[in-house]
Amino acid sequence: MENIENIEVPAPQKTGKTIWLALWALIGLGLSIKLTIIYYMVNFVPNALPSFCAINDVIDCDAVAGTVYAQILGVPTACFGLFLYSFVFFMCFVDKLQNIKILNFLQVFKDKFAYIFTIYLISFTVSMYLMFVQFFAIHKFCLLCFVTYLVDFVSLFIAKDYSKPIYYEVKTSFIDFVRAIKIKKYLIALIVVILCTAGLFTYTKLSYKFAPRMKKYDSLMHFKNMKGNPFNVHGNILGNPDGDIVIYEHSDFECPVCPVMNRMLQKAAGEFENIYVIHYNFPLDMNCNPAINVPFHPNACKYAKFAIAAKKQDKYWEMINLLFDKKPKTGKDFYNKVKKVGIDPNQLANDYIKPDIDEELALEIKSGIQKQMQATPTIFINGEKYVGVMTYDELKEILIKKGAVLKNNKE
Repeated sequence: MENIENIEVPAPQKTGKTIWLALWALIGLGLSIKLTIIYYMVNFVPNALPSFCAINDVIDCDAVAGTVYAQILGVPTACFGLFLYSFVFFMCFVDKLQNIKILNFLQVFKDKFAYIFTIYLISFTVSMYLMFVQFFAIHKFCLLCFVTYLVDFVSLFIAKDYSKPIYYEVKTSFIDFVRAIKIKKYLIALIVVILCTAGLFTYTKLSYKFAPRMKKYDSLMHFKNMKGNPFNVHGNILGNPDGDIVIYEHSDFECPVCPVMNRMLQKAAGEFENIYVIHYNFPLDMNCNPAINVPFHPNACKYAKFAIAAKKQDKYWEMINLLFDKKPKTGKDFYNKVKKVGIDPNQLANDYIKPDIDEELALEIKSGIQKQMQATPTIFINGEKYVGVMTYDELKEILIKKGAVLKNNKE
């Protein structure tokens, strides 16, 4: 009779654990599919109806999907979820699949639960970052996103082997990975995957194929992050005073996006031969603007008056760029900066307090009110109104349609 102590007991297969992980992966996959559909509807379907997740001004999956944070390297974040949960579902049954002859290469995966835990640990860490972004950058919340975070959190605990140290799964995953790439065929496969992935991300990032809003965002950031004034604009006139394309720019020196439009117009004035840009001040400041009845941009009126006063020294656009690009922090700082651009600070101070400066500013504000200005920047191109910022390509397209002629096309 065989001694019971000598009988080899097979290791538990943990079938229940596998089934639970597979079920949660399917839930995550379903959520990712829905989030991908929402992303597509928001970014590619004009006038699409809101999804069921657009509940109110705070809980709004559609609004989150419309931000630049809804993609990574030009790929919708939801698509990473598709890959993640599909891979986890595959890993749940990798120990069965590797017994199939043509899938013997899957034997490189030794401890599926350790890998699943490590994948979810990385995913949950990224999820916490995305949650932070929603709270502090977007100020709107995606309900379905939060459910995927819950899926990651629950799956993380299911995959954990509590009989092992807390770092066991991560350590095991790393050691197995290193062992695998020591085998030539796996190393080659890894290199191929990395190259293909890098190629894909390069394409999606540069083409904006799946993230059309990033094209506008990157264009605006290009102008916003410019150092100084690369367009060499001087004097009181911008562009060709005899040009038949007249652009009225209404802006506020404390408006965070006005510098972007201002730089675009300066670039356009250098590229086109028949456009003329006229800058009007429209400070969103109750101290001089009767259309503003609450405190908003408390220094905007002062900045506007300094810009107008600089006209008397033929330094209007120098002052505009100084106020947009290098806003002074102190009186001494202001004194030094205006001198650096060739403005006499003493004359500027004397001109600032003259009545005609207030009168000109009042006329410019009145013009904006009559044009039913509601936000800055607002531009009028041959009388047609455009509110807010646009990409430079969009601006060029509008100008060309209206008859603007590029200087290098002059015959």
